[in-house]
Amino acid sequence: HCGDYHGNDCRNIYSTTAAPIPFRILGTSASDTSSHPHVLSPPLMESLEEFVSTAASHQNFWMKYSLVRDGANISTLLKNIRGAKHTIIAIETVKGDVFGSFTSSPWRMTGHSTSHFGSGEAFVWRMRQNRMDIHNTCQNPTNPKCSKKRDPDAFTNSLLEQVQMESEIEVFPWSGLNNVVQICKPGKIAVGGGSSNIEGGTQNHGSFMSDFNGIANKNIGEDSNQYNNHQKEGDQYGFAFAIDSDLQYGTSSLCATFNSPGLTQRAGQKNKLVDDETFEIANLE
Repeated sequence: HCGDYHGNDCRNIYSTTAAPIPFRILGTSASDTSSHPHVLSPPLMESLEEFVSTAASHQNFWMKYSLVRDGANISTLLKNIRGAKHTIIAIETVKGDVFGSFTSSPWRMTGHSTSHFGSGEAFVWRMRQNRMDIHNTCQNPTNPKCSKKRDPDAFTNSLLEQVQMESEIEVFPWSGLNNVVQICKPGKIAVGGGSSNIEGGTQNHGSFMSDFNGIANKNIGEDSNQYNNHQKEGDQYGFAFAIDSDLQYGTSSLCATFNSPGLTQRAGQKNKLVDDETFEIANLE
């Protein structure tokens, strides 16, 4: 599908109808079937590249970890990305949600004395369109599921539409409400979380670190007007996203760190992952 940037449809249409992508994709190749289906497509990579920090811009994408290729193990993930400063995590669920993060601090396992790390260069993101919905659009004019008649060029046009939809993302930068950017514990890896500074002037890190399965969400109170339109009275917030230690299930919630909504259709609930990729962005040849 269009997410498989080494496929024979979307990849070719993209290559012949747009300017060459301004970076190299390393760590995988057209013959690397062990990594299919990919989460990041070239149109999606190019959109993300516009938002990364200045130090990471105009660099190459190097796939250091793939769930389907390297196995579902947090130790393998951390070993493969050890020392990588600028990383993009890209996640796809079985329901077609595609989302992730950009961070500027190397991922590392922390002990009990350190609950979080990271910098304000980080952001979380999601595709505007659900990928399953994109692929369910009518690509073949003979398809009986088509809701309307299409001209003979419909197949090509639909591929071009897929490329466009793959490039449309929402980005949520660091809000400044707390410093809980990256979390890496034996039971989970997560981005964003904690309380906001607007609640009594303190941050509550202990409650959300205590239990990944529960995600220990809190309610936004009277100061919710300081949040953007994603939040309203009574909403719950927690991790922007968190993945359990076997990297097969995760959750996403309303998050103070990035002032972001849940990044999946089933916000606050566990989602099974199709794939999880981690790319280092660096000037590597």
